Amino acid sequence: LTTAKRELLEEAGYASDTWINLGSFVVDANRRVSHAHFFLARQAYPSTKLVSDDLEQSEMKWVSPAEAEQALIDGRVAISSSALALALALNILGQ
Repeated sequence: LTTAKRELLEEAGYASDTWINLGSFVVDANRRVSHAHFFLARQAYPSTKLVSDDLEQSEMKWVSPAEAEQALIDGRVAISSSALALALALNILGQ
């Protein structure tokens, strides 16, 4: 949870006071060498000005839960760990 809070702040400039643990999963089942820990940050709010110091280009875009679900259905969420995290979060939200 500490790492998830830090990553949300570093990568998006947001914080949250309400966190839900969505579970931990093996990412590489053949070798069982990597685990992912998923959390849902509820009522996230801007906490700091985002200053990217890496070469990664990113753009934040807010979408509704219905739009996020449609992105899962039509394949726009192509990374399996991201798809799993989003599906778990949508389940919690009742989508």
